[in-house]
Amino acid sequence: GFVCYDMQTADYRGIVFNFQHDYWTANRDLIPAVCYALDRQSIIDSVLLGQGMAAYGPLQRNMYNNESVEHYDYDPAKAREILETAGCTMGPDGYYQRGGTEVGFLLSVMPGEQDRIDIAQAAAQQLREAGIHCTVELPAQIDWAGQMAGLIGWGSPFDAVVLSSVCHIRKPDPKIYHMGCEELGLEPEECVSVADNLGRDITGAKAAGIGANILFISPEKLAKKTITDANRPDYIVHQFQEILDLPILQ
Repeated sequence: GFVCYDMQTADYRGIVFNFQHDYWTANRDLIPAVCYALDRQSIIDSVLLGQGMAAYGPLQRNMYNNESVEHYDYDPAKAREILETAGCTMGPDGYYQRGGTEVGFLLSVMPGEQDRIDIAQAAAQQLREAGIHCTVELPAQIDWAGQMAGLIGWGSPFDAVVLSSVCHIRKPDPKIYHMGCEELGLEPEECVSVADNLGRDITGAKAAGIGANILFISPEKLAKKTITDANRPDYIVHQFQEILDLPILQ
């Protein structure tokens, strides 16, 4: 049998637009219409069986979230208004056109994660119904520079996420570790750090007072490192699964 856990996570999915692509250079003003045309709750209900919440940004459950940012909640009438104000007209095939060119884009999704694929297919169907010709592709390798748009997401169920790009503090500054501890509601000595960088990660975690520090590194790379009192880890593992056998987790 299976055991199912109902838990809150910082996991999210979202469509990212490649603003360097020629199509969006010319049609960037249509992106709000795309956002308003998506019924996120419907996707949650149909694809994720109701396990989720409609998101307006990746930091929604983070301590740095700003609830006053602009929301693009589902509003098909608003989507139509934006398209038509921009000069788009409905074509004979049910898709809007602008300057003789069909409004639409290719949405790239990494294969191998079925929920992400299903979310992309559901979103594309909603956009087509709104008159935006969106199709989904599953390339063997994502062309990050050349793609029109991609469905991305943070796929691990972390309880807290602290981003250097948001808080403007970087390792090894112990402040960023203290922020993570605060977000988790734990004291530093109650936490365990798993890192792959001696100088940046282990040094910062030790300075922050993290209870135990684990270095994940290959023997070849370790042989080239110099370990000092400032960056000395409590444990060194060469295979990630070795972490489960450490005495701190027993």
